[in-house]
Amino acid sequence: MSYYVNPHKFSCPWHPYAQEFGAPNIKWCEETMCTWISEPSNAWSSLAFVVIALVLEYVSKKKRADFDTQFYVRLVFFVGLGSALYHASLNYLTQLIDYLVMYLVIFWGMAINLKAIGKVNDGNKFYFWGGFVALAMVITHFFYISNIPVQFLIAIAALMFLFSEYKVRSIEKRNYKFLIIGFGAICLGEVFSILDLERVICNPNNHIFQAHALWHILSAIGLGAIYFHFIQMLPASAFQTEESKKEEYIPHSHLEPVEMLKEEVPENESFDEETKEHNIQEFITENNEEEKIEVIEEEATKPEIELEETEEVDPNQLSLFDVDSEEEDKKD
Repeated sequence: MSYYVNPHKFSCPWHPYAQEFGAPNIKWCEETMCTWISEPSNAWSSLAFVVIALVLEYVSKKKRADFDTQFYVRLVFFVGLGSALYHASLNYLTQLIDYLVMYLVIFWGMAINLKAIGKVNDGNKFYFWGGFVALAMVITHFFYISNIPVQFLIAIAALMFLFSEYKVRSIEKRNYKFLIIGFGAICLGEVFSILDLERVICNPNNHIFQAHALWHILSAIGLGAIYFHFIQMLPASAFQTEESKKEEYIPHSHLEPVEMLKEEVPENESFDEETKEHNIQEFITENNEEEKIEVIEEEATKPEIELEETEEVDPNQLSLFDVDSEEEDKKD
Protein backbone atom coordinates (compact mmCIF):
# COMPACT_ATOMS: atom_id res chain seq x y z
CA MET A 1 0.00 0.00 0.00
CA SER A 2 2.90 2.36 0.64
CA TYR A 3 5.93 3.72 -1.21
CA TYR A 4 7.65 4.10 2.13
CA VAL A 5 9.74 1.71 4.20
CA ASN A 6 8.28 0.19 7.34
CA PRO A 7 10.27 1.78 10.20
CA HIS A 8 9.59 -1.13 12.55
CA LYS A 9 11.49 -4.40 12.69
CA PHE A 10 9.54 -7.56 12.00
CA SER A 11 9.39 -8.63 15.64
CA CYS A 12 8.31 -5.22 16.95
CA PRO A 13 4.72 -4.59 18.18
CA TRP A 14 3.88 -1.86 15.64
CA HIS A 15 5.27 -3.69 12.60
CA PRO A 16 1.98 -5.35 11.51
CA TYR A 17 0.09 -2.05 11.80
CA ALA A 18 2.57 -0.28 9.55
CA GLN A 19 2.25 -3.16 7.11
CA GLU A 20 -1.54 -2.96 7.20
CA PHE A 21 -2.07 0.82 7.14
CA GLY A 22 1.16 1.89 5.49
CA ALA A 23 4.37 3.44 6.74
CA PRO A 24 4.61 7.18 7.41
CA ASN A 25 6.02 9.34 4.62
CA ILE A 26 8.82 10.74 6.77
CA LYS A 27 11.45 9.46 9.21
CA TRP A 28 12.69 11.74 11.94
CA CYS A 29 16.19 11.54 13.41
CA GLU A 30 15.27 9.61 16.57
CA GLU A 31 15.89 5.90 16.36
CA THR A 32 12.76 3.75 16.22
CA MET A 33 12.56 1.66 19.36
CA CYS A 34 11.15 -1.85 19.30
CA THR A 35 8.58 -1.02 21.99
CA TRP A 36 5.06 0.38 22.17
CA ILE A 37 6.64 3.87 22.34
CA SER A 38 8.60 3.94 19.09
CA GLU A 39 10.07 7.46 19.48
CA PRO A 40 10.14 8.29 23.22
CA SER A 41 11.51 11.83 22.95
CA ASN A 42 9.14 12.87 20.18
CA ALA A 43 6.18 11.12 21.84
CA TRP A 44 6.56 12.53 25.35
CA SER A 45 7.36 16.04 24.11
CA SER A 46 3.98 16.02 22.33
CA LEU A 47 2.35 16.15 25.74
CA ALA A 48 3.47 19.80 25.92
CA PHE A 49 0.28 20.55 23.97
CA VAL A 50 -1.75 18.75 26.64
CA VAL A 51 -0.09 20.73 29.45
CA ILE A 52 -0.67 24.03 27.66
CA ALA A 53 -4.29 23.07 26.99
CA LEU A 54 -4.92 22.29 30.67
CA VAL A 55 -3.44 25.65 31.69
CA LEU A 56 -5.57 27.44 29.09
CA GLU A 57 -8.65 25.55 30.28
CA TYR A 58 -8.11 26.96 33.77
CA VAL A 59 -7.55 30.46 32.39
CA SER A 60 -10.60 30.10 30.15
CA LYS A 61 -12.85 29.40 33.14
CA LYS A 62 -11.42 32.32 35.10
CA LYS A 63 -11.86 34.66 32.13
CA ARG A 64 -15.32 33.25 31.32
CA ALA A 65 -14.29 32.88 27.68
CA ASP A 66 -16.87 32.27 24.97
CA PHE A 67 -17.53 28.96 23.22
CA ASP A 68 -15.16 29.62 20.29
CA THR A 69 -12.07 30.15 22.43
CA GLN A 70 -12.97 27.31 24.81
CA PHE A 71 -13.35 24.98 21.83
CA TYR A 72 -9.96 26.14 20.55
CA VAL A 73 -8.41 25.05 23.87
CA ARG A 74 -9.93 21.58 23.54
CA LEU A 75 -8.55 21.24 20.02
CA VAL A 76 -5.05 22.10 21.29
CA PHE A 77 -5.48 19.27 23.80
CA PHE A 78 -6.24 16.80 21.00
CA VAL A 79 -3.24 18.05 18.99
CA GLY A 80 -1.06 16.73 21.80
CA LEU A 81 -2.82 13.37 21.92
CA GLY A 82 -2.69 12.95 18.14
CA SER A 83 1.00 13.80 17.93
CA ALA A 84 1.90 11.50 20.83
CA LEU A 85 -0.06 8.63 19.25
CA TYR A 86 1.70 9.10 15.92
CA HIS A 87 5.23 9.17 17.33
CA ALA A 88 4.46 6.18 19.54
CA SER A 89 3.15 4.03 16.66
CA LEU A 90 4.72 5.38 13.42
CA ASN A 91 2.22 4.28 10.79
CA TYR A 92 0.26 6.14 8.13
CA LEU A 93 -3.11 5.88 9.88
CA THR A 94 -1.88 7.61 13.03
CA GLN A 95 0.04 10.09 10.87
CA LEU A 96 -3.27 11.02 9.26
CA ILE A 97 -4.74 11.52 12.74
CA ASP A 98 -1.79 13.79 13.55
CA TYR A 99 -2.52 15.88 10.45
CA LEU A 100 -6.25 15.86 11.16
CA VAL A 101 -5.92 17.50 14.60
CA MET A 102 -3.51 20.10 13.22
CA TYR A 103 -5.97 20.99 10.44
CA LEU A 104 -8.78 21.16 13.01
CA VAL A 105 -7.06 23.77 15.17
CA ILE A 106 -5.78 25.88 12.25
CA PHE A 107 -9.08 26.05 10.39
CA TRP A 108 -11.00 26.67 13.63
CA GLY A 109 -8.87 29.77 14.16
CA MET A 110 -9.68 30.77 10.60
CA ALA A 111 -13.41 30.25 11.29
CA ILE A 112 -13.17 32.57 14.32
CA ASN A 113 -11.70 35.28 12.10
CA LEU A 114 -14.26 34.84 9.34
CA LYS A 115 -17.00 35.11 11.95
CA ALA A 116 -15.46 38.40 13.13
CA ILE A 117 -15.72 39.89 9.61
CA GLY A 118 -19.24 38.52 9.04
CA LYS A 119 -18.40 35.87 6.42
CA VAL A 120 -19.74 33.06 8.62
CA ASN A 121 -21.97 32.93 11.68
CA ASP A 122 -22.65 30.57 14.56
CA GLY A 123 -25.09 28.64 12.39
CA ASN A 124 -22.82 27.81 9.45
CA LYS A 125 -19.25 28.11 10.78
CA PHE A 126 -19.15 24.37 11.49
CA TYR A 127 -19.94 23.63 7.83
CA PHE A 128 -17.09 25.88 6.73
CA TRP A 129 -14.73 24.37 9.30
CA GLY A 130 -15.62 20.78 8.49
CA GLY A 131 -15.49 21.42 4.75
CA PHE A 132 -11.98 22.87 4.82
CA VAL A 133 -10.71 20.10 7.09
CA ALA A 134 -12.22 17.40 4.85
CA LEU A 135 -10.71 19.00 1.74
CA ALA A 136 -7.29 19.23 3.37
CA MET A 137 -7.44 15.55 4.39
CA VAL A 138 -8.33 14.49 0.83
CA ILE A 139 -5.41 16.49 -0.59
CA THR A 140 -3.10 15.03 2.07
CA HIS A 141 -4.02 11.46 1.16
CA PHE A 142 -3.68 12.21 -2.58
CA PHE A 143 -0.19 13.57 -2.03
CA TYR A 144 0.72 10.55 0.08
CA ILE A 145 -0.31 7.96 -2.51
CA SER A 146 1.38 10.08 -5.21
CA ASN A 147 4.66 10.09 -3.25
CA ILE A 148 4.53 13.90 -2.85
CA PRO A 149 5.71 15.45 0.45
CA VAL A 150 2.70 16.51 2.50
CA GLN A 151 4.39 18.47 5.30
CA PHE A 152 4.16 21.81 3.48
CA LEU A 153 0.32 21.55 3.49
CA ILE A 154 0.40 22.59 7.16
CA ALA A 155 2.35 25.69 6.14
CA ILE A 156 -0.26 26.50 3.48
CA ALA A 157 -3.06 26.15 6.06
CA ALA A 158 -1.15 28.48 8.40
CA LEU A 159 -0.82 31.06 5.62
CA MET A 160 -4.58 30.87 5.03
CA PHE A 161 -5.10 31.64 8.71
CA LEU A 162 -2.77 34.64 8.49
CA PHE A 163 -4.69 35.90 5.47
CA SER A 164 -7.90 35.75 7.50
CA GLU A 165 -6.14 37.81 10.19
CA TYR A 166 -5.27 40.37 7.54
CA LYS A 167 -8.93 40.60 6.50
CA VAL A 168 -9.97 41.14 10.11
CA ARG A 169 -7.40 43.89 10.49
CA SER A 170 -9.05 45.87 7.68
CA ILE A 171 -12.26 46.28 9.71
CA GLU A 172 -11.20 45.76 13.32
CA LYS A 173 -8.29 47.12 15.33
CA ARG A 174 -6.42 44.46 17.28
CA ASN A 175 -3.28 44.13 19.35
CA TYR A 176 -1.06 41.65 17.50
CA LYS A 177 1.48 41.17 20.29
CA PHE A 178 0.36 37.66 21.20
CA LEU A 179 -0.10 36.61 17.57
CA ILE A 180 3.48 37.68 16.77
CA ILE A 181 4.78 35.82 19.83
CA GLY A 182 2.77 32.73 18.89
CA PHE A 183 3.86 32.55 15.27
CA GLY A 184 7.41 33.45 16.24
CA ALA A 185 7.57 30.43 18.56
CA ILE A 186 6.02 28.15 15.92
CA CYS A 187 8.43 29.34 13.20
CA LEU A 188 11.41 28.85 15.51
CA GLY A 189 10.19 25.35 16.26
CA GLU A 190 9.84 24.67 12.54
CA VAL A 191 13.51 25.63 12.08
CA PHE A 192 14.52 22.96 14.60
CA SER A 193 12.21 20.46 12.92
CA ILE A 194 13.88 21.06 9.55
CA LEU A 195 17.33 20.75 11.15
CA ASP A 196 16.19 17.41 12.57
CA LEU A 197 14.85 16.24 9.22
CA GLU A 198 18.06 17.24 7.39
CA ARG A 199 20.11 15.54 10.12
CA VAL A 200 21.93 18.78 10.96
CA ILE A 201 21.02 18.40 14.63
CA CYS A 202 20.75 14.66 15.02
CA ASN A 203 21.67 12.06 17.61
CA PRO A 204 19.47 9.00 16.96
CA ASN A 205 20.33 7.34 20.25
CA ASN A 206 19.29 10.32 22.38
CA HIS A 207 15.77 9.52 23.54
CA ILE A 208 15.60 12.48 25.92
CA PHE A 209 16.19 15.43 23.60
CA GLN A 210 15.57 15.72 19.86
CA ALA A 211 15.28 18.81 17.67
CA HIS A 212 11.83 17.68 16.54
CA ALA A 213 10.82 17.41 20.21
CA LEU A 214 11.76 21.06 20.59
CA TRP A 215 9.36 21.81 17.72
CA HIS A 216 6.55 20.27 19.79
CA ILE A 217 7.35 22.38 22.84
CA LEU A 218 7.71 25.65 20.95
CA SER A 219 4.56 25.00 18.89
CA ALA A 220 2.57 24.32 22.06
CA ILE A 221 3.76 27.65 23.49
CA GLY A 222 2.84 29.33 20.21
CA LEU A 223 -0.71 27.97 20.22
CA GLY A 224 -1.05 29.11 23.82
CA ALA A 225 -0.03 32.65 22.86
CA ILE A 226 -2.52 32.65 19.98
CA TYR A 227 -5.27 31.82 22.51
CA PHE A 228 -4.57 35.13 24.26
CA HIS A 229 -4.76 36.82 20.88
CA PHE A 230 -8.30 35.45 20.46
CA ILE A 231 -9.65 36.39 23.88
CA GLN A 232 -8.91 40.09 23.35
CA MET A 233 -11.96 40.12 21.04
CA LEU A 234 -14.30 39.16 23.89
CA PRO A 235 -16.59 41.86 25.35
CA ALA A 236 -15.72 43.34 28.72
CA SER A 237 -18.68 41.51 30.32
CA ALA A 238 -16.92 38.20 29.62
CA PHE A 239 -14.22 39.12 32.14
CA GLN A 240 -16.66 39.96 34.94
CA THR A 241 -15.50 38.51 38.25
CA GLU A 242 -17.54 37.46 41.26
CA GLU A 243 -16.50 40.61 43.16
CA SER A 244 -17.80 42.87 40.40
CA LYS A 245 -21.08 40.98 40.44
CA LYS A 246 -21.47 41.59 44.19
CA GLU A 247 -20.97 45.31 43.65
CA GLU A 248 -23.86 45.36 41.19
CA TYR A 249 -26.15 43.36 43.52
CA ILE A 250 -29.65 44.84 43.96
CA PRO A 251 -31.35 44.04 47.33
CA HIS A 252 -34.74 42.33 47.32
CA SER A 253 -36.04 43.35 50.76
CA HIS A 254 -36.28 46.53 52.81
CA LEU A 255 -33.97 45.12 55.49
CA GLU A 256 -30.95 44.66 53.24
CA PRO A 257 -30.32 48.38 52.58
CA VAL A 258 -29.83 48.85 56.35
CA GLU A 259 -26.91 46.45 56.31
CA MET A 260 -25.61 47.99 53.07
CA LEU A 261 -25.81 51.44 54.69
CA LYS A 262 -23.58 50.23 57.48
CA GLU A 263 -21.04 48.81 55.02
CA GLU A 264 -21.06 51.67 52.53
CA VAL A 265 -20.42 54.46 55.06
CA PRO A 266 -16.71 55.38 54.69
CA GLU A 267 -14.63 55.26 57.83
CA ASN A 268 -12.83 58.47 56.95
CA GLU A 269 -15.96 60.68 57.03
CA SER A 270 -16.19 63.41 59.70
CA PHE A 271 -19.56 62.46 61.17
CA ASP A 272 -19.62 60.26 64.29
CA GLU A 273 -21.33 57.01 65.17
CA GLU A 274 -24.42 58.75 66.60
CA THR A 275 -25.15 60.31 63.21
CA LYS A 276 -24.87 56.91 61.58
CA GLU A 277 -27.28 55.34 64.08
CA HIS A 278 -29.68 58.26 63.66
CA ASN A 279 -29.79 57.74 59.90
CA ILE A 280 -30.45 54.06 60.36
CA GLN A 281 -33.22 54.72 62.90
CA GLU A 282 -34.88 57.17 60.51
CA PHE A 283 -34.77 54.56 57.79
CA ILE A 284 -36.37 51.92 60.04
CA THR A 285 -39.00 54.43 61.31
CA GLU A 286 -40.05 55.26 57.76
CA ASN A 287 -40.47 51.57 57.00
CA ASN A 288 -42.54 51.06 60.18
CA GLU A 289 -44.79 54.01 59.28
CA GLU A 290 -45.40 52.51 55.85
CA GLU A 291 -46.38 49.21 57.49
CA LYS A 292 -48.78 51.03 59.87
CA ILE A 293 -50.47 52.80 56.97
CA GLU A 294 -50.99 49.45 55.28
CA VAL A 295 -52.56 48.02 58.48
CA ILE A 296 -54.94 51.04 58.79
CA GLU A 297 -56.05 50.65 55.21
CA GLU A 298 -56.79 46.97 55.81
CA GLU A 299 -58.87 47.81 58.91
CA ALA A 300 -60.84 50.41 56.93
CA THR A 301 -61.99 47.79 54.46
CA LYS A 302 -63.25 45.32 57.11
CA PRO A 303 -66.70 46.97 57.84
CA GLU A 304 -67.63 46.81 54.20
CA ILE A 305 -66.82 43.14 54.16
CA GLU A 306 -68.93 42.53 57.33
CA LEU A 307 -71.93 44.34 55.83
CA GLU A 308 -71.76 42.22 52.78
CA GLU A 309 -71.68 39.07 54.90
CA THR A 310 -74.77 39.95 57.12
CA GLU A 311 -77.91 37.94 56.43
CA GLU A 312 -81.08 39.63 55.16
CA VAL A 313 -84.17 39.72 57.55
CA ASP A 314 -87.28 37.84 56.44
CA PRO A 315 -90.30 40.26 56.04
CA ASN A 316 -92.69 37.60 57.50
CA GLN A 317 -90.79 37.60 60.73
CA LEU A 318 -91.24 41.39 60.97
CA SER A 319 -95.05 41.02 60.57
CA LEU A 320 -95.19 38.66 63.52
CA PHE A 321 -93.67 41.30 65.73
CA ASP A 322 -96.26 43.87 64.52
CA VAL A 323 -99.27 41.59 65.37
CA ASP A 324 -98.08 41.07 68.90
CA SER A 325 -97.76 44.80 69.49
CA GLU A 326 -101.38 45.48 68.25
CA GLU A 327 -102.91 42.88 70.65
CA GLU A 328 -101.16 44.45 73.60
CA ASP A 329 -102.62 47.90 72.66
CA LYS A 330 -106.21 46.49 72.63
CA LYS A 331 -105.82 44.96 76.05
CA ASP A 332 -104.78 48.29 77.40
